[in-house]
Amino acid sequence: ALRKELLPTLIDKWLLGVTEVCGHKVIAIDYSEGDFTEAREAALGIISREEIIALFGCNDKILVAVSENHPLSASDILKRIMNKLGGRGGGSNQLAQGGGCSPAEIKILIADPKWIFDI
Repeated sequence: ALRKELLPTLIDKWLLGVTEVCGHKVIAIDYSEGDFTEAREAALGIISREEIIALFGCNDKILVAVSENHPLSASDILKRIMNKLGGRGGGSNQLAQGGGCSPAEIKILIADPKWIFDI
């Protein structure tokens, strides 16, 4: 309950770390200490505030969320990631998730998300 209450504050903090990659606003969060369901709620909160791509790494899972009017889709971005890292997943234009990846590789993605546009 406390984490849910603190979520808007966390989102505000994370939005300060937005980077621009190939003309797209991207936020990448290592959420390996948290719960995947919480990561999903946080990602949805982020994309409701800005036109942005949100990437959350949570151990061996990855979550991609994309704002409603964004020209890229979450499922296409996830496919790029899965082609590079292995694993499986799927989703919609706004939200996609995958798993079965190496947690170490997910940490690399979160540390430098630029490479997903180079695939």
